Amino acid sequence: MTTAPQDITTIRLERTFDQMDADSDGYLDWTDYERLSDRYTQAYGLPRDDRRARALRTFCQIHWLELLRHAGVDGDRLTKDQFVIGSRLALMDTSRLNVTEGGGHAIFDVVDTDGDNEVSKDEFARLMRDVWKYDSPETMELFSKLDTDGDGAISRYEFIRAVREHFLSNDPEAPGSIFFGHIRPARPTPTAAPGLPPRAAVRVAVRSGGGPGDRGAGGGAAYGSAAGQRRVRRWRRAR
Repeated sequence: MTTAPQDITTIRLERTFDQMDADSDGYLDWTDYERLSDRYTQAYGLPRDDRRARALRTFCQIHWLELLRHAGVDGDRLTKDQFVIGSRLALMDTSRLNVTEGGGHAIFDVVDTDGDNEVSKDEFARLMRDVWKYDSPETMELFSKLDTDGDGAISRYEFIRAVREHFLSNDPEAPGSIFFGHIRPARPTPTAAPGLPPRAAVRVAVRSGGGPGDRGAGGGAAYGSAAGQRRVRRWRRAR
């Protein structure tokens, strides 16, 4: 029996789901994303018609619709598995929305309160305290990790790179990986020996980006959708 490498991205997305599932009902819907947008605008005292507030809300709306589309669901809510697969595919498909760039710039514009195109230590502390409710001496340690050139401020480029690492890097020690909390290594997930994939191994392959189609996250199909299930069956027969 072999072991698959730890999928940091999946762990991070699952944790994001748990943080956003405000009523802990096991589903996300638009109201959860609306709360995320409101968390920023209320923390910074932005009126709803402020350009920055409108841009962030618009991003959240489009992102939510992209998650539904990529998850292949008929309804208007997502389970944790559907959220993970939808998020992976939405991150890969930039034809309609670039999640890391669009979301990163929208958030940066809110956090950069003085409009100087960089986030100071005070602005970063406010982000962590007022939005993420995280007030700890470790805040400045995190700031130093994100300030990769050591000039005492987080530039827009450094901020966007951190968001990109948060969503896409499989390195738990990358600065962006700890942007919203450090992920501690866990034991690898056991998988079957090559050539003998049981159903559980197929599910691991689909969730970790391998398997059917090998077209990136979820094998290029929405996990749980009819197309995704057909691709899983074809892949299993081919093995």
